[in-house]
Amino acid sequence: MFLLTLLSIFLFKLALGIELDYNTNQESRIKRAIITKRKLNYTQPIPYYIKFANPVKHIHNSFTYLSEQTCLEFEKRQKSFKTVGIIFEISDCNEILPGMDSGKATIIQLDLQCLNNVGCVKHHIGLALGLIPHTIRWDRKDYIIIHKKNIKHEYSERYRKFNGYHVRIFNTPFDFGSITNYERDYGTDGNKVTYSAKINDLYNNMLGQREEFSFNDIKLLNDFYCSNKCPKKIKGCINGGYPDPKSCGECKCPVGYRKKLCGIPESSSGKCGPLKLFASTHYKTLEIKTEKGTVCNHLISSPIRTKVEVVVVEVSTRKRKVCTPKQALEIRHRHNKGAVGLSFCGTYKNISLRPYFSQVLVRYEGSDNQNHKAIIKYRAVR
Repeated sequence: MFLLTLLSIFLFKLALGIELDYNTNQESRIKRAIITKRKLNYTQPIPYYIKFANPVKHIHNSFTYLSEQTCLEFEKRQKSFKTVGIIFEISDCNEILPGMDSGKATIIQLDLQCLNNVGCVKHHIGLALGLIPHTIRWDRKDYIIIHKKNIKHEYSERYRKFNGYHVRIFNTPFDFGSITNYERDYGTDGNKVTYSAKINDLYNNMLGQREEFSFNDIKLLNDFYCSNKCPKKIKGCINGGYPDPKSCGECKCPVGYRKKLCGIPESSSGKCGPLKLFASTHYKTLEIKTEKGTVCNHLISSPIRTKVEVVVVEVSTRKRKVCTPKQALEIRHRHNKGAVGLSFCGTYKNISLRPYFSQVLVRYEGSDNQNHKAIIKYRAVR
């Protein structure tokens, strides 16, 4: 797992170095951000302590969710401690103060607005556990453009790219839907954006989501902390799946694919038409419309040595400031199906997607609006 293709977990220290208070000495921050460390893991169960009475439910719920999805275990402490672990404090800003290198607790400081947003809480817990914003991945130039002129000087270090020498490499691509990504105006010098998507402008609408860990966020934590949990790992996981540390005989699969090896698409829960579709050299049309609480799932495949080209003829879904696959149209047209696919929230017409691969997964989550629907056409191209 350590030398496959791409990264998304940096050394623990690197991940936290970008979150330090920018009133502290910048020279020490830079050094702290580039020093590598061999022993990275917390000792489980990971202790945590909350220095305030309320609001705390999102903190507890976040740890419960991570325990369900990974091998990680967490232990709530009734008293503060000075050894390795996580301590939460209320503050007027959101910061992470790392302590692991010196054998001390890592402090997560959150304001009330963040504490009342479960996604914001999960974002910071993810960073404290070692996840990093994809914005600073060494391979970012293939996926995003950094607008340096729009970034305040005091935030420039937070957008500094790390090279491959300082990263753990796992089989995960750049994920526009990761909960770790910065908001697009993070650290902006005025009402401007600090970075934008390179491969399709619609990916901009997905950046900075604060709802839930993406599949690959969880995959990275499992690869990093749980790689030795199964004495005998299952082999052959595909479509971005990986050995499930909580069920060693199965693969943990991206939403839309079934166990055991993630090679079979999940059945739709609504009246959606064929599960498997086959592209030819002539355009075919797929019209999708389903009720709230149901999902249409379609796997489009093309012949060997061809790629699937998709055109969104028309789509109408719930408009949202930051788009996620929830009650939306999601199209996973890139190679790795573990990354969140291009998601459509709102009304769009005649959107052509670049063909990458011979399989495309299309998912449409219904809403209570009868006017919401999606019409796409697809074909095989070389």
